Amino acid sequence: MITRAFWSRRFANDPAIIGTALTVGGKRYIVIGVVPDTVRAFSPAEVYLSLPIPEASTDRTNSFQVLGRVPPGVGRAQAEAQIDTIARRHAQESPSLTNMPQGIVLHSLQDDFVAPVRPALQALLLAVGLVLLIACSNVANLVLARALARRREIAVMAALGASRWRIAQRVLAENMLVAVAGGGAGLLLAHAGVRALPALSGANLPQADRIHIDGYVVLYVAAMAALTGLVAGLPPALQLANSDFLRWMKEGSAQGGSGAAGHRVRVALTLSQIALSTILLAGAGLLTRSFWNLAAVDPGFRVDGLLTMSVSVTPAKYPDSARLAAYTDAVAQRLERVPGVVAASSTTALPSQFPIDFPVSAVGRSGRSANAGRSDQLDAWYRAINPHYFSAMDLPLMRGRVLTDSDSASAAPVIVINQALAHAAYPNGDALGQALFIGGGYLTDPRDLRPRTIVGIVGDTREQGLRFSPTLTMYVPVAQSPELITRLVLEKIPLQWVVRADRKPMDLVPAVRQAVLAIDPTQPPADFATMSEVLGRSISSNRFNMLMLILFSALAVALAAIGVYGLTAYAVAQRTREIGIRVSLGARPTQVVRGILAQGLRLCLAGTALGLVGALFLARFLRSLLFGISASDGLTIFIVIATMTAVVVVAIYVPASRASRIDPMLALRQE
Repeated sequence: MITRAFWSRRFANDPAIIGTALTVGGKRYIVIGVVPDTVRAFSPAEVYLSLPIPEASTDRTNSFQVLGRVPPGVGRAQAEAQIDTIARRHAQESPSLTNMPQGIVLHSLQDDFVAPVRPALQALLLAVGLVLLIACSNVANLVLARALARRREIAVMAALGASRWRIAQRVLAENMLVAVAGGGAGLLLAHAGVRALPALSGANLPQADRIHIDGYVVLYVAAMAALTGLVAGLPPALQLANSDFLRWMKEGSAQGGSGAAGHRVRVALTLSQIALSTILLAGAGLLTRSFWNLAAVDPGFRVDGLLTMSVSVTPAKYPDSARLAAYTDAVAQRLERVPGVVAASSTTALPSQFPIDFPVSAVGRSGRSANAGRSDQLDAWYRAINPHYFSAMDLPLMRGRVLTDSDSASAAPVIVINQALAHAAYPNGDALGQALFIGGGYLTDPRDLRPRTIVGIVGDTREQGLRFSPTLTMYVPVAQSPELITRLVLEKIPLQWVVRADRKPMDLVPAVRQAVLAIDPTQPPADFATMSEVLGRSISSNRFNMLMLILFSALAVALAAIGVYGLTAYAVAQRTREIGIRVSLGARPTQVVRGILAQGLRLCLAGTALGLVGALFLARFLRSLLFGISASDGLTIFIVIATMTAVVVVAIYVPASRASRIDPMLALRQE
């Protein structure tokens, strides 16, 4: 079976592909069908081959992932019980499988896809909800101000027989029209955002390339737009419905006061905008500082000047450690003759790529310990490398020596470990000169179960990514790599390469490619990238979360600034006569500005305080996304308060400054 993309790229959508032969790994297979590209979401491949059941059934080292659909109405516990029954029956029929450590383990495919990103998605969903609430509050405030400015018109409508409900309906209808228009504009922006989402999220958002705007999304947006229009228009509609229309008719102009109730509503709406903006700003600040902390983490090796690539080595062509070592040594030597290359080495995995781990057992100089292979086993990351790996990575040697060309297949088995493994395996003694066994249980090939002398201890590296602590790691020469482990590694992942350069790494890509192909043209290199890019992928999810929350917080702060500006401008317009009288009595413009700023700052501090309390709730969703910082970080709180204060001051200063320049004579002439 092949995917539609592979069919299109390789065979130009030839309808006669079914039944033709396709060579994969030196073997010929018959194409029996083309499957949609969506299957790659479950298995990232383009060619799917039949499983060699007869051969695999006698091999105790194989494990398989099986997809199964549970019938409707069948719960997880019931499915596990049925699987356990099948597993016991299978164990009775195949006694050789009874020592498998895990047996059959059930996982929810949805959980496997969603679990890693669930906290981030929940935080972003909460951020979207907060921005929507801020928008509703802002619109409600502006609609109320606009409606109160038209109160003489509304009072005339009431005098002509319009009921309070009819007037409220008109205000709601006007607001609904604005909400629907805003929803349509939002759909256009969402279309552009969805197209940019795969590039922003990278591989961190499952199936990001399949996200699109369909009919359900349009209906959802229409419903949310209607709900937003209702929520935003209801407070001003209720406020108007309970107003004194007779008093409005008696007012000479629209400059009269709007009443204490209207003022309280506008203040409450603006207060909520500041509080909600503070929540989002605090979340963005925490994620930003967390990302900076991650970017500053020392991975344990020198990142700059390091080129990486992968080579999908054919296991059938290099079936054992000796032939694989001869190939990798030849490639490494050829690469090191390329101008600009300082050192080169293969490895079974790059940092942050989650290499395969295997059990190791600590033994003494005299031989295997009594508990080796049992209770004293440790799980450590396994790396089969060439001798110049440590030079290429610039990995510091703490004690002993690194691997050399003399550590061949015929030499005594040796191993280099990191400090973490040295302390874990020999917590009460010196690990140098001691020995380790690799393997145990179903992973053990009797031919490979031999003690390996620890000849060197190197510095710790963050193998799982910058977020994680250094892991137990062992380094074995490719030539001395256990045959079973070598085959398992090559069947699962491509061989990785690291190339240390004395110039820009990507400038060496053409020469490096030619050097690799010169040794074996059938094993082409791919996935060229700098080590900075590789490590950047390990924190790309943190970058995506940070950028999204910064975007939402910036939008929220902008909306809050508009709300504060609108409230201040309206309040200044209502107080034109009062300000004119104060100026005519000798008040200086700076005094007018200070008075208005003082009122706005009190509102700002109250809203910020409420927002910081709400930020503690948001921290529940962000706690698993933070690194090197607490959810109540003092510096972040200070920055949030300073930022919100600065935004509010700017939003207030513009109408306050305009009010300070009012001509007293013109103000006193107003009705």
